[in-house]
Amino acid sequence: MPGVKLIVSCRTERKPKTYARYDELELSPFSNDETASFLRARLKNVSHTEINVAQARSGGNPRVLEYLLKAGRGLLEESEIGKKLELDDLIQERIEGALKTAMERCYEQKDIKAFLAGLAVLPPPVPLEEYAGAHGIEISAIQSFASDLSPLLERTSQGLMFRDEPTETLVHSWYASSADALRRVANNLQARQDVSVYAARALPGLLHKLDDGDQLLALAFDGRIPSAITSTVGKRNVRYARLKAATLHAALKKNYNNLVHLLLELSTIAAVEQRGAEYILDHPDLVVAARDVDATRRLFEVRTGWPGTRHARLAIANTLSGDFEEANRHAHLDNEWINHYSRSRSDDRMHDPGPERTDIAAIPFFLISQGRGKDAARYMERWRDWYAYEVCETVFGYAHLAQSIRSEPAGRLTGFTDDLSRIGALASALSFQNLSRQKSKELTVKLARRCKPTKLDLPSAFHRERPYDIQDGLRKAAAIALSLGLSAEAMTISLRAPHQRPDLCRFRNSYDSQDVFTYIFRVALRAAAKNAAIHEKDLLPKELHPICGRISKQVTGKEFIKKAKEHLSRHVRATRKEKGKEPRTEGLSHDQSQNAERFLNHRLEPLLALTKALSSLLGATPLGLGKAFRQFVQIWEECSKNRDHYRSERIDFFFSSLGMDIALFTLWARSDLKPDYIERFLAQAQKHRLAAHTLVRIVAILAQRLPCQELAGEQAIKAREMIEREDDVDTRASLFGALARAMLPANTDEAAVYFRDGLEQMDAIGSGDYEFTNELLLFASHLKGDELEERDFHTLSNICELNMGEEPEKFPWGAYGNGLAKAAGLRSLAKLSRWDDRSKIALSNTLMPYLTGLLDSGKIDPKDALALNRLADPVEYYHASTKEFAKTLRQQAGSDPAVIRELINQFQDNNPALGEEDTVKTLGALAEEAVGQSAAIAKYLKHARKHYAQIRDTRNERQNYRDDDDLKMRGNYSPLR
Repeated sequence: MPGVKLIVSCRTERKPKTYARYDELELSPFSNDETASFLRARLKNVSHTEINVAQARSGGNPRVLEYLLKAGRGLLEESEIGKKLELDDLIQERIEGALKTAMERCYEQKDIKAFLAGLAVLPPPVPLEEYAGAHGIEISAIQSFASDLSPLLERTSQGLMFRDEPTETLVHSWYASSADALRRVANNLQARQDVSVYAARALPGLLHKLDDGDQLLALAFDGRIPSAITSTVGKRNVRYARLKAATLHAALKKNYNNLVHLLLELSTIAAVEQRGAEYILDHPDLVVAARDVDATRRLFEVRTGWPGTRHARLAIANTLSGDFEEANRHAHLDNEWINHYSRSRSDDRMHDPGPERTDIAAIPFFLISQGRGKDAARYMERWRDWYAYEVCETVFGYAHLAQSIRSEPAGRLTGFTDDLSRIGALASALSFQNLSRQKSKELTVKLARRCKPTKLDLPSAFHRERPYDIQDGLRKAAAIALSLGLSAEAMTISLRAPHQRPDLCRFRNSYDSQDVFTYIFRVALRAAAKNAAIHEKDLLPKELHPICGRISKQVTGKEFIKKAKEHLSRHVRATRKEKGKEPRTEGLSHDQSQNAERFLNHRLEPLLALTKALSSLLGATPLGLGKAFRQFVQIWEECSKNRDHYRSERIDFFFSSLGMDIALFTLWARSDLKPDYIERFLAQAQKHRLAAHTLVRIVAILAQRLPCQELAGEQAIKAREMIEREDDVDTRASLFGALARAMLPANTDEAAVYFRDGLEQMDAIGSGDYEFTNELLLFASHLKGDELEERDFHTLSNICELNMGEEPEKFPWGAYGNGLAKAAGLRSLAKLSRWDDRSKIALSNTLMPYLTGLLDSGKIDPKDALALNRLADPVEYYHASTKEFAKTLRQQAGSDPAVIRELINQFQDNNPALGEEDTVKTLGALAEEAVGQSAAIAKYLKHARKHYAQIRDTRNERQNYRDDDDLKMRGNYSPLR
């Protein structure tokens, strides 16, 4: 950083190699004047003679001068001037005196030397009790020995350490050079691997110093872990230290056989450690709330791609912990990195790591904790409204947690809220705080005033990555305004949220009703605000609205649907050119008219019922809200029944999804809804494909309200069960983190449990680890030398089994065949058979990729591989198909006509209708090489290749057919627009 300079010191022989630029300054001895100043400050009435003697005997070394002072003025007499003292001699004299005392207490010299050798080479500070136990020396003797060596040794609360570098250097050169003494220390630490945390941490480095590769390898796979370490992370860190030391030694010695085994283990731990670190970085608030020592240590040790991320997370953690000095330092560094990123950002660096919402939120959160709410509010003004909304959500979450875990005054957050002035921040304050009625009214009026002249800047994202965005916040603010009797303000605020009339294709989407909800919310709110009725015309799709515009609003129900169909029939384009007439270009296509009629028959009536129910909810008073919500749940249940006879499902998923959107919004926007009515809704919601992430959202809403916190805890238990059934490990961990954060307002202990559940997911290899499994298999495919031990290759195959799942097309079959064949050879064929017997994964998926790998490694005869391939009807994957099998077979068997013919016969038997063009091309080339171009089979394959290509093109054309609506939809969401 500009302006920062570091001053460091060390002995000349210990100066590290570095590429950093530095100015080297020699640290000179004291001059005669400096010696005089040193003595006069510590000795009364010091004479010029004493000063001269001290300078002559010490050579200006401050340590020697200190010794002369402590030894008495007799050493400064004029007769002593020629007796120069060396620092090393003084240190050695002190050590020998302590050794003599220890030997008088019946301790052998070899034990004492081993003790000093250990102090010289082991990482400081060395714990007193553990070190005494390792050497079999009473702790009182260690304490006495340390006292005799004072001040050369310093005793801290963590253990013993050398006071300074000269002492350490001398002890290291005299005692640590003894291999016998160090071997004795290593044996003592080896015996305590299951009881001493320090012994487990210190032994790998000592064995590396002793150049003991055999002991390092044995320790790397030693199952003993100190009993005091109970967490998965702590145990893994011990294994990581052991493996790292053994891997370094094997690499330096070029012992490749050991290196492969060690790297395989090390890569597993390293990948898991990285995932766990990312999870911790995403949840600094939960780390503090859970009081998890291991997670806290990892948070403070982690290094990040963009440096500001680390400073932001530590600013948050220190602010929550009350360490404001450290928080201030990290917050300033975070801000500097954010400013640096803003200044240096360019189009060619769009994908470089940079600040996230949490990194931005750290700064206003810290300012609020310091009572600087006005500065925090001013800081939020620099961001766009949609981004400020999302950042403020995080800020409010941290601020509420700070109030609960360290009783931060609520007035600080209130001051920040009062000073907010922009749309995004105000909407966020109304969305994520439990405010009084008066405060809600003040903020709502302020927000409405800001919304009047402003055109809202919205993100251009197609997929929702967060439960709530600024559009949701504006709708909630409008609902709050209406509940407070501020109808005009409600209409003004809601006008800024997108509410376009949806087109027909939106009503055909059974899995996403968000666009429909945004529109009917505006219709319902306007009806509630103006106390007006909702008519069918208000809900028509974009294509039908102009067609049915002239139908009177007096016409409703089935009569309206009948009239609408009549109007629709007059607006359908002719599909063929009539004789002597040009085809009509206006109106609806045949497909559009069918979809419109389907909407009128099956969508309009329930859509009207749900919209009216939403309007009743928005306009309900606190006393009438429960009744309105109960009626909505009943209407939702009725509307969700399937009315389309062409569909086999019992539930209409479109209305199931739309009703869920309405229910979730009502729960979020109306904090006055009683727990009894919520319980009835939850019972009904279980019938509607309630996803784990949806239930987590519900838990987050309920946990904010004191009367609903018990219900939140019950639903959190159900959510936990649902999360555990998820296939993907990243999804499980993310959901556990969200569940933990959702439960923070209700119960920090339960939140800590869910946080640790998520961390355990990230710290373990499970299903969904496709990327990691692929990398592991690719690494295994480069193994040289002997195959892995049975225990190790079973571990590798178990990782594969976890990730095959119910979507085998996602699995890296090519890497699997090559990697496992190198690691296990023929032994793993039995595993494939057991998987098939257990219906875990069929031989049709596993056998051919594995045979390809065995062939490529030269571990199976080509004819045997071809015979085994008959056992299954292989699935043709892109990177693991008959094409790869054929090429590998050719490399091992050559152009043997019998082998090639059998391979082609198998392919024809397995693919009688359609084969991959590339595979047919490869087989054709092999046939021409083996039996000649004129052979019948070669001619057949040449013709088949063209035939298969025609069939494929025709099939793709039919499957990829799109009508006009679909073309429009694709155009609307084109990323190139």
